[in-house]
Amino acid sequence: MIKESVVDDSIIDLMNVYKMELWNTGGKPKYWTALYFTSDKADFPEWISEVMRSGSDGGNWFVDFKAANEKYIVLKDKILKYSIGNQAEKKYVCDECRKMGISEEQMNWPE
Repeated sequence: MIKESVVDDSIIDLMNVYKMELWNTGGKPKYWTALYFTSDKADFPEWISEVMRSGSDGGNWFVDFKAANEKYIVLKDKILKYSIGNQAEKKYVCDECRKMGISEEQMNWPE
């Protein structure tokens, strides 16, 4: 998760952050803070969907993560998921992301 993609830092209290990196964006802001995490909260997708940035706050941000054999792509008030390996479900999720302005490059998430 990019820390700057959320409007409420208290979401971090629901995460177990195991790695943090600063990424030089070459723009504004100059750096993004990448948080690598796990969470034991079953309703974590719902919580994080409430605090993601969107629209006039700087575009449609998302966070991607895995839980068991499912890949989650969570945007403001929108939770998308697919079973890892199910290409039809993944295509649907990618199509929905495109509709929200997510670029092909950004959909290169690891499974």
